Amino acid sequence: MKESTSPLPCSVAFETNTGVIPEATARYQKRLSDLRGFFLDPAALELRIRKEDDPVCYENYAFNQSQASGDIFFGTTIIYPGKVGAEYHLTRGHYHRKRNHAETYQALSGRGLVLFEQEDGTTSTAELAPGKVTYVAPYWAHRSINTSDVPLVFLWTCSVEAGHDYEGLGGRGMRQVVVERNGVPNVENRPAVASFP
Repeated sequence: MKESTSPLPCSVAFETNTGVIPEATARYQKRLSDLRGFFLDPAALELRIRKEDDPVCYENYAFNQSQASGDIFFGTTIIYPGKVGAEYHLTRGHYHRKRNHAETYQALSGRGLVLFEQEDGTTSTAELAPGKVTYVAPYWAHRSINTSDVPLVFLWTCSVEAGHDYEGLGGRGMRQVVVERNGVPNVENRPAVASFP
């Protein structure tokens, strides 16, 4: 009998309360210092980096068995609670290298928002909350924000062919930001929009 080289069906455990995937095939962390240039208040960012010994803002676990066309990979993202100035903790945000590929997010704990942006400047927002699946449509850059006071843990699933294009946003923030106003999250246009193409 011929030995199969294709991926095998399997079940992969993950910790629903922490988002940790013990069998992850890839993992990374982003500290606040890795997010210079993304937050509105650089002075507040540097103060937190110094005073709090450069805390982890978010981390990511991924699992995949192959890079074969048509395959998917999945994982968890954990965004820790906190703010830089009035702005909530966030991920770098990215487009997919293959812009026509979609993705899904399913929050397991915590609450947050996903900011979306198209290359023509169109923006949109969706909620990340337990009991909801957030659809990341093709052609939209996306950034996740933790607006709760506990870790925001979400499960994501994506095509292995989609890829990540972090350069597409030009190493900058997105056109919209999420800040705390009167104790609640508020989506606002980023100041100095003239710096955007």
